[in-house]
Amino acid sequence: AASTPRGRRARQNEFSQGLVTAILCEFDRKLMARMRREFDRVGEGEVDLDQFVSIMQHFLPNFKEQELRELFLEIDVNGDGTMEWDELISFFVEKSTVYAENKQNTFPVPFKHAAENDLLCLDEDTEVHKLLYIDQLDTVAVLRSHSRAIRLYDARDMTSELGRLAGYKGLPICAEYIPSLSETQVGSRLQPGRLVTSCSNLTLCAWQLAPGENQFNAQSCWPVPHAQASLCWVEESRLLFSGSVAGIIHAWNVDTRSERACIMNAHDGIASALTNLHGLECIVSGGMDSEVYIWDTHVCSKRQRLCGHRSGVYTLEYNDVHKLIFSGGIDHDGLVWSPFSPSVIFKLHGHKDSLTEIHNVPGSEHQLLTGDASGVLK
Repeated sequence: AASTPRGRRARQNEFSQGLVTAILCEFDRKLMARMRREFDRVGEGEVDLDQFVSIMQHFLPNFKEQELRELFLEIDVNGDGTMEWDELISFFVEKSTVYAENKQNTFPVPFKHAAENDLLCLDEDTEVHKLLYIDQLDTVAVLRSHSRAIRLYDARDMTSELGRLAGYKGLPICAEYIPSLSETQVGSRLQPGRLVTSCSNLTLCAWQLAPGENQFNAQSCWPVPHAQASLCWVEESRLLFSGSVAGIIHAWNVDTRSERACIMNAHDGIASALTNLHGLECIVSGGMDSEVYIWDTHVCSKRQRLCGHRSGVYTLEYNDVHKLIFSGGIDHDGLVWSPFSPSVIFKLHGHKDSLTEIHNVPGSEHQLLTGDASGVLK
């Protein structure tokens, strides 16, 4: 089996994931800042293969030249022989969500269904790295590692494919659903809202989910300064907020494809999670710098800093009935906050690996679902 295309790809994925995980374990904020300055100094933000290997070996001397050369070739998907700093970080964001069998991996990886009969009967053998449940449509959008297509499934059985989004030049990183101003049922389960996706080629794309279609096409697409690691729709202001790998939070008007505001240096590193505080005119952000902040969506100013995480934050959720914020990440524990107090009010213990997802249970005001990197759900 190892000589088959699937076997060769499995070995390549295992090598690549192991190398990326080892590199990420060496990263800290100071090292990343120094490496970025070196990228700018050596190649004015864009380096070739030899420059990349030289920089990486200077800051990470334990890695072999051949390993770094293979890594460069994998990142350089367009084959132009050069790499920008944002391209490198975008690759690490995408790679860090790939499932690895090594249970010592402390970076976010997707859930792996352990049941004998997997309901996700997809014909691809790559791992699922992101699921988005669209409550308005009772539909699940599935993002797979190394796949440029996003597939939509009926949430009632997860076997009926309702359509797919294809045509990317890069890899989708995350997605967010934007309901139309007056969503109505029009001859299909799919209502005419939009799905906005962040892509590794530094773009945001809006896809019209037209009723009765099977192959969806991009309605609009616009460039962004950095890869966006998180997305959050705020219905009250009809703005899409995004968190970038550079720690900047942007506010976008999707209709005009224009930036309405941005919060510079919101996080010292990747702004990895965003969620809307419904009714409070605020959003909350979490980052790989272990910080959690509440932001006013009207003036884009900081309202509150929530102190309690020791390591990176991967996921956020808000229960607007009980007015509670939930956050999780490398710490293994889920933290519970009031949006009106900077201190942790409760901890959710029991997971033995990094928390990658926290979600309210649809249809219930009092239940929460948590999932960790080893595939355990509670």
